[in-house]
Amino acid sequence: MPRALAIVPLLLATLGGAAAQKPPPPSPEARAVEALPPVLGAFRRGGAVMDYERQPGGAGYGASVRYLPANGERMLVTVYLYDGGRPRGPDGARGGDLFRELASAAGELDETVRRGRYRAVEPRGGMSVGEGTDGGVRCNLFRIVQPDGRTTGDSVCMAIHDGRFVKVRVTAEDPPGETGAGLIGADLVSRVRNARAAGTAPR
Repeated sequence: MPRALAIVPLLLATLGGAAAQKPPPPSPEARAVEALPPVLGAFRRGGAVMDYERQPGGAGYGASVRYLPANGERMLVTVYLYDGGRPRGPDGARGGDLFRELASAAGELDETVRRGRYRAVEPRGGMSVGEGTDGGVRCNLFRIVQPDGRTTGDSVCMAIHDGRFVKVRVTAEDPPGETGAGLIGADLVSRVRNARAAGTAPR
């Protein structure tokens, strides 16, 4: 009996350690991304939500999820929601926060070349939809040479909504190329923003 009683504190300590190792709950950004519609336009969700906020050093990086074309086209879409560590504004595709973040995204692509992720990244200008309004979207377009030598058209489209960046990255085979990728990205940014505004995705 005394031996059995002596084991009790060890069991309690073990259970307490297991409770302490319980993973933290999803971040608000991850919950918002998880609640996005499973279908956005012609795209269906293609994977689990990545919660960067809960990773070491990931504060401010938000969360992301991939979407794939329902018709089987060779295209990849990634939706991001984040604030970079503080509330952003104004809504739409205007203001310093938005332009600085677009420039940062272009710099990140250049860095991928230096790291060997891509052979080359060529900027191909930009485009905007609804510029100067709360519903505006702005995109940067790129021509990218993949590691296997294939060339893809890419876009990074972005807007601010409710204090966070809504960013959509599209990688598309030719056609539709970078211009088509930009049009698709701008449409998906609007769809994500509308879903959040309609209350189908938590803020």
